[in-house]
Amino acid sequence: MKITTFITSLIFLCAGMCCPPEEDRNYESFEFNTPGLIEIQNEGNLFSQGDTLWVKSVIPNTLPNEDGEQIDIQELREDSETAYLSLNLYLENSFSQPSPIVLSEDELFSTTGSITYKYNIEVTAVEIDNQIQTEFGIVLKEKGNYFLGSAYLQNPLSFYLNITNYNNIIIITSLANQDNDKFRFSVE
Repeated sequence: MKITTFITSLIFLCAGMCCPPEEDRNYESFEFNTPGLIEIQNEGNLFSQGDTLWVKSVIPNTLPNEDGEQIDIQELREDSETAYLSLNLYLENSFSQPSPIVLSEDELFSTTGSITYKYNIEVTAVEIDNQIQTEFGIVLKEKGNYFLGSAYLQNPLSFYLNITNYNNIIIITSLANQDNDKFRFSVE
């Protein structure tokens, strides 16, 4: 073994032993099941080419846990003012799996929060009047039968809150006034 290799190894060994241990944290995961937080603002499910599909969400300050107890999520989320939701727009076809639609920046826009497309529609909801809200639109450019649903179809629609103390808050939800986790519609 060369002397430089030995000295380099010794430096890393000493540095690893001299670092203070990480603080032990109490990680908690909070999961809420609150249906109907995502609402389609348009009436009906038939659109014309070029129309905009409007989607709005408002997460209230208190949510019931699995025991029915009302929990103030504002206290849980501390200083965090954002929540994230991943969606996809799917084209229904003859295959067993629907086709996710790749959207560009000029087909997505937000009036509250932000929206981008990176493999999925990534929505960021922001705090307004002590509630986390988002409102966005998707321009419908092509004819066909579509549905809006979770980015991963086997998972329910869920908001993930950004928290600074390593806790995890997940709000499982659904579309308001819908039978399931998908909004089916046609563009003519």
